[in-house]
Amino acid sequence: MQLADMPLVLQWRSSEFVSRFMISDVSHDLATQEHWFNTVSTRSDCHYWIVDSIQGHSIGVINLTNINEVTETAEWAFYVGDMNFANLGGMIPPYLYNHVFANTPINNLIAEVVAENKVVLKLHALHGYVEDIAKQTTFTKDGQTRILKSLRLDKAIWQSKKRFHKMTATFE
Repeated sequence: MQLADMPLVLQWRSSEFVSRFMISDVSHDLATQEHWFNTVSTRSDCHYWIVDSIQGHSIGVINLTNINEVTETAEWAFYVGDMNFANLGGMIPPYLYNHVFANTPINNLIAEVVAENKVVLKLHALHGYVEDIAKQTTFTKDGQTRILKSLRLDKAIWQSKKRFHKMTATFE
């Protein structure tokens, strides 16, 4: 992800299509978005990438945050920002999993998912995630209390899912 991507990322992130499953909303302010990017770009414990389709069309964002090589964990998230490519959402995570588990010391990926996001919860279950009930939290958005589920994917569980092994990509 680059600074030049911020107008598109802001467009996606502030859309109802994406923000409905986010913990917080962002204001549609490019200067604030650029400041956020300049801050995360200097951190060594996170990486953000633009997701491109096979045709080279930018369709979303994927990230790793709170990378901790001591505990061998990282948190991650993604979203498809272009509604025309929403059907590809389930194809995106395996590329990240294969990259992380083959090229880093990370052995567990952690995802936090809003409980209403049933499609992503089902996708994560398919990929082998287990829910960590003890880490479930709540948050308030738009005057409503919502549940945030904490899920964990173990490297060995993922690597036992042979059907996804060919899904590899370069993460730069």
